[in-house]
Amino acid sequence: MASRRTSTVPSGLKNASADAKSSKSGNSVNKTNNSGTGKKGVKSSGTIVKSRYMQSAEKTSLSKSNSLTNESIAVPPRPSSPKPRGVRPKLATPPRRSMAPQGLATTTTTREMEPSLLGKSILQSTFSDGHCFRPDFDISVIKEKTVMENATEPERNLEEEKRDIEMQTFLLAYLTAKMENNTAKLKADAEAKILQTMEEEEELRKEVHAKKRRYLLIEKNRLVNELLDLQRRGAPTGGERWHKNQEQWRGQDKAWTRQDEEETKNEQQGKDKVPRGTCRTMCPAHELRVREAQNCLHRFEVLAGTETTRRPSGDPLRAVKEYSRPAAGKDATNPTDLRPPAVLLKTVCYLIDDIAASTRLHPWTEVYSFVFDRLRSVKQDMIIQRVSGSDCVAILEPTVRFLVYAAYRLCGEPLRLYDPRINDTHLQECLSWLLDCYAAKTEQHRNQAEFQALGLLYNLGSTRAAWHIMGLPEELRKTPAIKLALSINRAFLEHNPVRFLRLAQKLNFLQCCALHRHLVTCRRDLLHIFSHGYSSRNCRFPLDRLAQLLFLDKSLTAQLCRSYGLEVTRDDQVVFSKAAFTEPEQGKLHCKVYHNIVAEKQRDLTVGNIIDGCA
Repeated sequence: MASRRTSTVPSGLKNASADAKSSKSGNSVNKTNNSGTGKKGVKSSGTIVKSRYMQSAEKTSLSKSNSLTNESIAVPPRPSSPKPRGVRPKLATPPRRSMAPQGLATTTTTREMEPSLLGKSILQSTFSDGHCFRPDFDISVIKEKTVMENATEPERNLEEEKRDIEMQTFLLAYLTAKMENNTAKLKADAEAKILQTMEEEEELRKEVHAKKRRYLLIEKNRLVNELLDLQRRGAPTGGERWHKNQEQWRGQDKAWTRQDEEETKNEQQGKDKVPRGTCRTMCPAHELRVREAQNCLHRFEVLAGTETTRRPSGDPLRAVKEYSRPAAGKDATNPTDLRPPAVLLKTVCYLIDDIAASTRLHPWTEVYSFVFDRLRSVKQDMIIQRVSGSDCVAILEPTVRFLVYAAYRLCGEPLRLYDPRINDTHLQECLSWLLDCYAAKTEQHRNQAEFQALGLLYNLGSTRAAWHIMGLPEELRKTPAIKLALSINRAFLEHNPVRFLRLAQKLNFLQCCALHRHLVTCRRDLLHIFSHGYSSRNCRFPLDRLAQLLFLDKSLTAQLCRSYGLEVTRDDQVVFSKAAFTEPEQGKLHCKVYHNIVAEKQRDLTVGNIIDGCA
């Protein structure tokens, strides 16, 4: 190694150097003691200091660390460690100043004094003063900036905000009031226009009504003249019964004249406010012309010889007023469109004697559809004119017979051709109206017992119907028809099907037609009772005997038993079992098949005889 040179160091610097050396590890002490050739060091009064260009980087680093340690302990921190005299500071390293708080400076100094940082992270060749420290952050600068930003926030002016809100509220109220004002003006204008339109419509309606009345009067006069001409030429009528009733209808002219006089008298006195019909034909002239123009005439109403033309003409002697529903703006009380009771009776007789009697030439469903619609129009005219008394009874009796027969004749037909519920509704209404006419007791009616019995047989099991019969006079209740009906009703209520079917054999044809819809229920009850009474594995019931009780032939009896799940053996024996008895599926059991009780009683009766009461 190079030769050493000794120099005397002042005592102040000597103490500082001694403190720095005391923090060195044991390896550094041994290295200093053994740095020579093994010779014992010579004591001197001064301190031996190596030349600066020969000092190792380790000593400089340790001296720097010691100075930092002393600096971190001092409170408050010093700007920098004092440099030994005679040592020139580096030109490239400016003096350090620490502005960090004491806690942050202490932590930073402690981390930087770790051996790994001093000994490994920093190269000895580039070690210089101040390069081993991390940059310090001045927190006070951040706080000052935040305070400055908060100070620059504008202050809220409550007066201006309040003024803005008041201005917006005023504008909203102004716009609302303006909209309401405009809406009121538009509404008033619309109401005025509507009233004006209604007044114009009323004036037009009155004008149309006046012209219509004049037109109908002209048509009426023309039609009367045509009818008179046809009667003088001897025009053909609708059938044999029409010829028989010609004299009776002609004799009713006096009654019509007398009725007109009475109506005129009532109108003059102002006592009668019910509209009275003045139409003398089965179809009003105006309706006939309209239906001709629209090609809406039924083939029963077409004039003979015009069937093949593009627009067939209507026969005034065969056309009948059709039913129309009440509609808004349509005057249903116009006397020229209403037929008086005498014409209504004439219409019913024509429908029954000529149309209903023509079933051999036309399908019965078509005949029923036409007659049913025209009977509804007759009923409508009766209701408007409040027809009552003997006239009402004379019209309702054939109507009820027709509907009762139709319920039997069309049973099982498709709904598009016949609706049993609609037929039942009108039958119940007409029957109730007829019984009310009987209860008025204005006069004695010879067919009252017949229709009282029909009402009870048609409504078997009805408490209302039974109470009505019990309220009749005693002499009327003792008539054979009502007594038989009461016995059948009692058997029906007691669920005695054997007695029910035995008594049913005593009824006439029309009464059987009224009873036919209860036959299926009665026979079902008989099979159900026998299924419980004869339910046994070894028990057999003769099919012949069962057919006699049910009033059916053997084949229909076996078919009916199988429909309810009962077994019929090959030797014509019925095996009853309450476990096997089941209800048939809906639509599988056809009532029409088991109408033999009714069909046997018709024999040679025609439809005209049945409806005329000759059953």
